[in-house]
Amino acid sequence: METWPFLENPFDNATKGNVLRMLKLDTYHINALTGAPVSAFITARITFYEPYHTALVNAKTALDARVASRLGNTSTVKSLTKDLTGTLIEKWDVAVQNIHPRGTERYIQLFPNLRGPFQTGSVQSRKNALLALSDSIGAEGALGSTKTEIDDFTSELVDAIAEQQGDKGSIIDLTNLLEVARVNAADAMYANLGAFMMEMHKNRPGIAAYFDLVELRRHVQLVFTGSSIALSSKNIFKRTLKAITLLNLINTGTVPLTFFFAMEKNDTTFTISVTVAPGEEEQVSASQLGDVPAAKYLQVKNSDATTAGNWQVEIL
Repeated sequence: METWPFLENPFDNATKGNVLRMLKLDTYHINALTGAPVSAFITARITFYEPYHTALVNAKTALDARVASRLGNTSTVKSLTKDLTGTLIEKWDVAVQNIHPRGTERYIQLFPNLRGPFQTGSVQSRKNALLALSDSIGAEGALGSTKTEIDDFTSELVDAIAEQQGDKGSIIDLTNLLEVARVNAADAMYANLGAFMMEMHKNRPGIAAYFDLVELRRHVQLVFTGSSIALSSKNIFKRTLKAITLLNLINTGTVPLTFFFAMEKNDTTFTISVTVAPGEEEQVSASQLGDVPAAKYLQVKNSDATTAGNWQVEIL
């Protein structure tokens, strides 16, 4: 059976992978509510939706701030690395040569690979080279001031790297929180749509004033999910696709599923197809599934006699 369209959340479908679109829908909706004539119904809708609006905006603001912080910390690491590569390692190398000329045993002990490890390689490898140099200098009094400079610089570099890495982890966490806020706001907007349909079922055109239909209509659904009962074929979508268009087929169930393009919506016959094992995913071109663009109906077939299948299809 086809999914009843009223059971699908258009606000969620339209904003998957696109938080900026969700923010546009959100801003439009909250502004329409707060700008509407005051009534008990509108006040109730604002009271219900506003926490989700606030959570979405705060989550986006927090992520933007952390991204800016990471950019700043990345700039700091780059600046320190540039200083090390240029003037600092030259200064410290010369200071060592004043005590231990190049080629002597002690110099080779301190700079076994000359300046190379401090001027090339990853930031981590350069940090490790600094730590090794400081450790090699040890308690040698003649190089005490040089060692202090190296240790101070290394400490600054270590702190900058730690801040940068911490920002990376935080960005991942904040991105996940923003996705939760997006879904929650989309669900709340869907709930408000239901409330408006209840309240204004005799004035349905008036409902449109509270939702950004222009932005919604820009959405082309790219992700499809569903289930297929045992021994059945199901139409996933109708779409005219180029032969080279890629699709990601994911079997989220426990039985094999076969995907193919058909000429008609209820056509269960096929000449070419791709079968995806349970728990697996396959990225294929549209031409591997049928005679596209003539065949427009993507079908999924469940040949298991007892168990329903579950799937997700994404047009890439």
